[in-house]
Amino acid sequence: MPSCSSSPSTHVARAGLSELVVIEEAERLIDEVGLSRLTLVELAARLGVRQPSLYKHIQGTDGLVRSIAIRAKNELAYVLARAAVGRERADALGSISDAYRAWALAHPGRYASGQAAPAPGDTENEARKDARSLSNSPPFICTYCRCVWATGREAVFSTWACSSDG
Repeated sequence: MPSCSSSPSTHVARAGLSELVVIEEAERLIDEVGLSRLTLVELAARLGVRQPSLYKHIQGTDGLVRSIAIRAKNELAYVLARAAVGRERADALGSISDAYRAWALAHPGRYASGQAAPAPGDTENEARKDARSLSNSPPFICTYCRCVWATGREAVFSTWACSSDG
């Protein structure tokens, strides 16, 4: 996964503007100032364009936040899958828990976007019901959620994983 810097970006020429460029800059912005302080005026200024130019690439603030949430969920799924590789049982749960917390702290705006409830019927943005579908990864969570003896941080993640393993 490419890393995203949280430093202010340089202005992007209008010709270089795309949906992905807008979303990535919005991700950096919300990680810096918080999801609740996201404005298209500020985003446009950071991109070196006028606000109306953004609407060629996104469907307003709601559409932008939806896109960020989907990307955040996918990125977090990838991070969690990587954290479990080569680990077993409590070690895997601890690693997954640590990775989850680290990602949330490093990306507070993106984390917040992924916590908001999706619009009814928005299947692409809904939380996955089956933990095995995370980022096309092997069923690592399902294997470890059977650890009923887990305590502490493992118990918290184990409970989440078991509830999502229908």
